[in-house]
Order: sequence, then structure tokens, then C-alpha cells
Amino acid sequence: MSAPSPGPIGPIRPMRADECAAVARLWSLAFRGGDALPEDRLAPKEGREIFVAEGEPGLVGAYELNATHFYVRGRRLSAGAIRSVAVSPECRQSGVGHALMRHSLSAMRGRGLAWSVLHPVRESYYARFGYAPAGRRIVLTCPLSIFPRLELDLPVRLLTLEDWPQVEGAYHAWAARYSGTHARSGFDWSRVHWSGEPTPAQVVAVGEPAEGFAVLRLKKGLRPAQEVSEVVWSSARGYRALLSALGRIGYNGATLTWPEPGDSPFWALFCEYGLEATVERPPMYRIIDAPAALRALGADGEGEFTLELRDPLLPENAGPWRVRFGAGSVTVEPASTAQLALDVRTAAQALLGEPSLADLAAATRLLPRFPTHCADFF
Repeated sequence: MSAPSPGPIGPIRPMRADECAAVARLWSLAFRGGDALPEDRLAPKEGREIFVAEGEPGLVGAYELNATHFYVRGRRLSAGAIRSVAVSPECRQSGVGHALMRHSLSAMRGRGLAWSVLHPVRESYYARFGYAPAGRRIVLTCPLSIFPRLELDLPVRLLTLEDWPQVEGAYHAWAARYSGTHARSGFDWSRVHWSGEPTPAQVVAVGEPAEGFAVLRLKKGLRPAQEVSEVVWSSARGYRALLSALGRIGYNGATLTWPEPGDSPFWALFCEYGLEATVERPPMYRIIDAPAALRALGADGEGEFTLELRDPLLPENAGPWRVRFGAGSVTVEPASTAQLALDVRTAAQALLGEPSLADLAAATRLLPRFPTHCADFF
């Protein structure tokens, strides 16, 4: 389905200092039902740009672009995080959002970013602009009555959100194992600051130096349902020690809820009747610069192929490209023909790895490689 044509709006440009109130009102109406934003929401922040669309009267749209990094197959890559795409209520479905998203792609390309990531409100809308979901985040809920009782063979420390340096090494060792994980330099505030929760977040760390940590708020009451917003581990020993610590902390509760990646060790090791698992909606990713995204990949083996990308919004990505890999590096150069043609959304999923290209190409399961030979002459 094609995106609607942009409406009659003015140029999309960086927000001026005197437009903070207008953008705050836009975002308030779009995301908070008209409630005021936190006072520091539009404060200057390194790596963040806010762009606005002019219309009649005043501003009719805005979005936020954050320069960030995430891991792709163990390598730390530059990316643009798109946030708070908002259109004034009276101007919705008139092409303003389309114009904002088109502008964001050009802005990221011009800033030398290879990838983009966003958390969608509607996946089908952002799919129009080349974004695709990738990865899985499983949320487990386990009654404490069946939670495994494990030996605690690492020291446990109770830290605060200001103690990030003490767990940073464990985080990056864990994050590099998963494509799409933010290569951050602090706690993910969207995960640890629950709105309306008066009790402070606690950080439970195991090991010295830390081999795992969890972020949670201890709930009051008789047999409360304890919720953990983040669980990270850098070793199998750290994972088991963290489970042991969480089981002790939540001992008086009814259930414990926490997130894990799609390859959840708990589901594989301790699945028992009564354990529940739900899959959260994943972020969406987009390739902004295809040659740069390909060159940034590691290469265990060696080989060569040609590739063409279908990307109508960023035709610079199209190719065809000749991709050679070996000795730990990848080279990409223009080619005349292509052996493989992919939509840019499928290509993003293939480069990240979940779902993989093998998952997406059902025909390869029906028609895998099979030796073919004829020794006769006819």
C-alpha cells in the first residue's frame, strides 16, 4: 500500500528555541492526552535533534532524532533513533506524518548513519517507510511456589541507578550477543522509570566484578506480584546466581515477572506447569546506508555474491552491489547484475539475524541444497 501524498506544508527544519512550547503541546496532545510533559523533556541533549513542520497556522508536526549506537552481530554500529513522531490532531491523515518520515530518512543519510530504529505505535504505518520488526523479547511470569531454588555462589550487592559503572562491563558483554541491542552508556530510563511509582528502582548485582544484574522496584503488600524491568547476565554462572538472588528477594511474593531475549535460558532449563510467557512487540529497524551496513558486518568465512535492494524511498541503497567477504572484513562495490534481490525490510531482518534469511525464505526449507549429478550420456 503506497503512502499518501504530503499535504501543503512548509519546510521541515530544526526546532527553534522559541518553539519549545508549541512542540510540547504537540507531544502532549499526541502522547499524553493533553497532560503536561515533564519539565526537562525538551531540554538540550547531546546527540538529539528535534525537527518541526510548519503549516497554517503554526507548527503542525514534529519528530525527534537521536544519534545512538547498537550492536549488529557483535559489532557496535551508528544508528538514528526516531522518537515522538507527532502531527497536530486537525492535520492528521493529510500527509504531514509522511513528510516527517521522509525527511528523517534524508536527515539520517546526510549524517552518515547506517541504521535506524524506532518503537512503533502502528507497525503497518512504519512499514511503509522501510522499517521491519526484528528480534523477540519474552516476558516470563513465574509463581514463586515453582521458582527454582538455586545455590548462590556469587556475592550479591544492592546498587542504585547511579552505579552504572559497576555493571557496565556485564551489560556490554551481554548486549554484544544480540543484534539490535542498544550500546548504551547508562541505564535505559524508559525501562527503569515507571510512571506513578513512588518507590525507587533498585539494582541487584551478582559477582565482583558483576556477572549479572537486574533492575526492579520492590512492591509493598501481602504476597505482591514483583516485577523486574531488566535482567542482564554475562555468564551462565552469573545467570544462575541472578535467578537465585531474585528468588530470595521475591520470596514473600506471589509471582515474579521479568524479561528475557527470545533464546530464554529459563524457558529451556526451568519450564514447569504454571510458568507463563508472552512476547512483547519488538522495535523496528531500517537500513539507511546499505553499503555501510554490509561493510560493518564481521565475516567468519569467505565468499562473494551480488545483491540488489528494493528501496524506493532511498534509491541510493538499490545497487546492484558486489559483496565480497573474508579475513574478517567485507567489501561492497557496484555491480552490473544481481543474483539476489531483496526488499529493504527483508534485508534489515537478514542482516540483524532474527528472523533470518533462512526463516524468511520458506522455499529453502522445501528445496535445500541437494547433490545433483548425472554420469550417463544420452
